[in-house]
Amino acid sequence: MNQELEAIDWQKLLQDSTAESSWKIFKTILSGSVRRNVPVRNERIKKRKNPWLTKSTRRSLSKRDKAWRKYRECRTVENLKHYKMLRNEAGRKVKADQVYCKGPSVQLPLSKPACKKSYTRSFRVSPIYLC
Repeated sequence: MNQELEAIDWQKLLQDSTAESSWKIFKTILSGSVRRNVPVRNERIKKRKNPWLTKSTRRSLSKRDKAWRKYRECRTVENLKHYKMLRNEAGRKVKADQVYCKGPSVQLPLSKPACKKSYTRSFRVSPIYLC
């Protein structure tokens, strides 16, 4: 791309033109060079592992992990108690989210779209392959 832009005689090209027209010429040449020389990257969208977890539950899990790292650095009784309290709280929240989204009660209104998706996928029948 540098060689392509260096090969252009900018003095001759931008001579006798206003600032606005010079900018338009430069912009079109540069964007064309970028289109030809810069590869397009395809981004993969990551699928969330547990879409039924709420934001507050994810926050509790990250606090629990942070408390565990703190306990691993400095093994004190206070750090261990704090970690255990956060561990139990995070576990309760995860179980509550599981019951809300994947519970046995079919009458429960599935207001979250992620819950509806995981609930309907549970009824899919896998194909049987015969040898």
